Amino acid sequence: MASRIGFVGMTHLGLVSAVAAAAKGFPTVAADPDGALIDRLRRGEMPVSEPGLADLLAGNAARVSFTADAKSLNDCDLVYVAPDVPTAEDGTGDVSVVDRLLGWMEPTLTPVAIRVVLSQVQPGFTRARHRAERPLYYQVETLVFGRAVERAMQP
Repeated sequence: MASRIGFVGMTHLGLVSAVAAAAKGFPTVAADPDGALIDRLRRGEMPVSEPGLADLLAGNAARVSFTADAKSLNDCDLVYVAPDVPTAEDGTGDVSVVDRLLGWMEPTLTPVAIRVVLSQVQPGFTRARHRAERPLYYQVETLVFGRAVERAMQP
């Protein structure tokens, strides 16, 4: 069986990434503490406009589990924290949403689960939150609105 992958933060980046992982054959947990958002996603209602996303989800829905329960992440081998980060006009990002989601999911993960921040964060973000017993990694995010599905499927 393929490794189970979790994605936390069902905004543009997290949602597209979760659906793309499912389309590549991975059992995927798509988690967000916003229960109303999760209910919409379970009904197939897309909270973002992205060409091809609804169809990609429809074709791979059997491999995606939408949940507002962080405990659903406890059997994931790899968990991406992937919310959209609001950016001010001066280019600074409000990473508090990433911190909130890390705090929400952290108590539910197994000790061996790999945590990766996919969102755009400032240099030093993961280093400041890294602990010897629980490393935090970063992966460069390359979302382009209007081409997100294409880029997620063919990075």
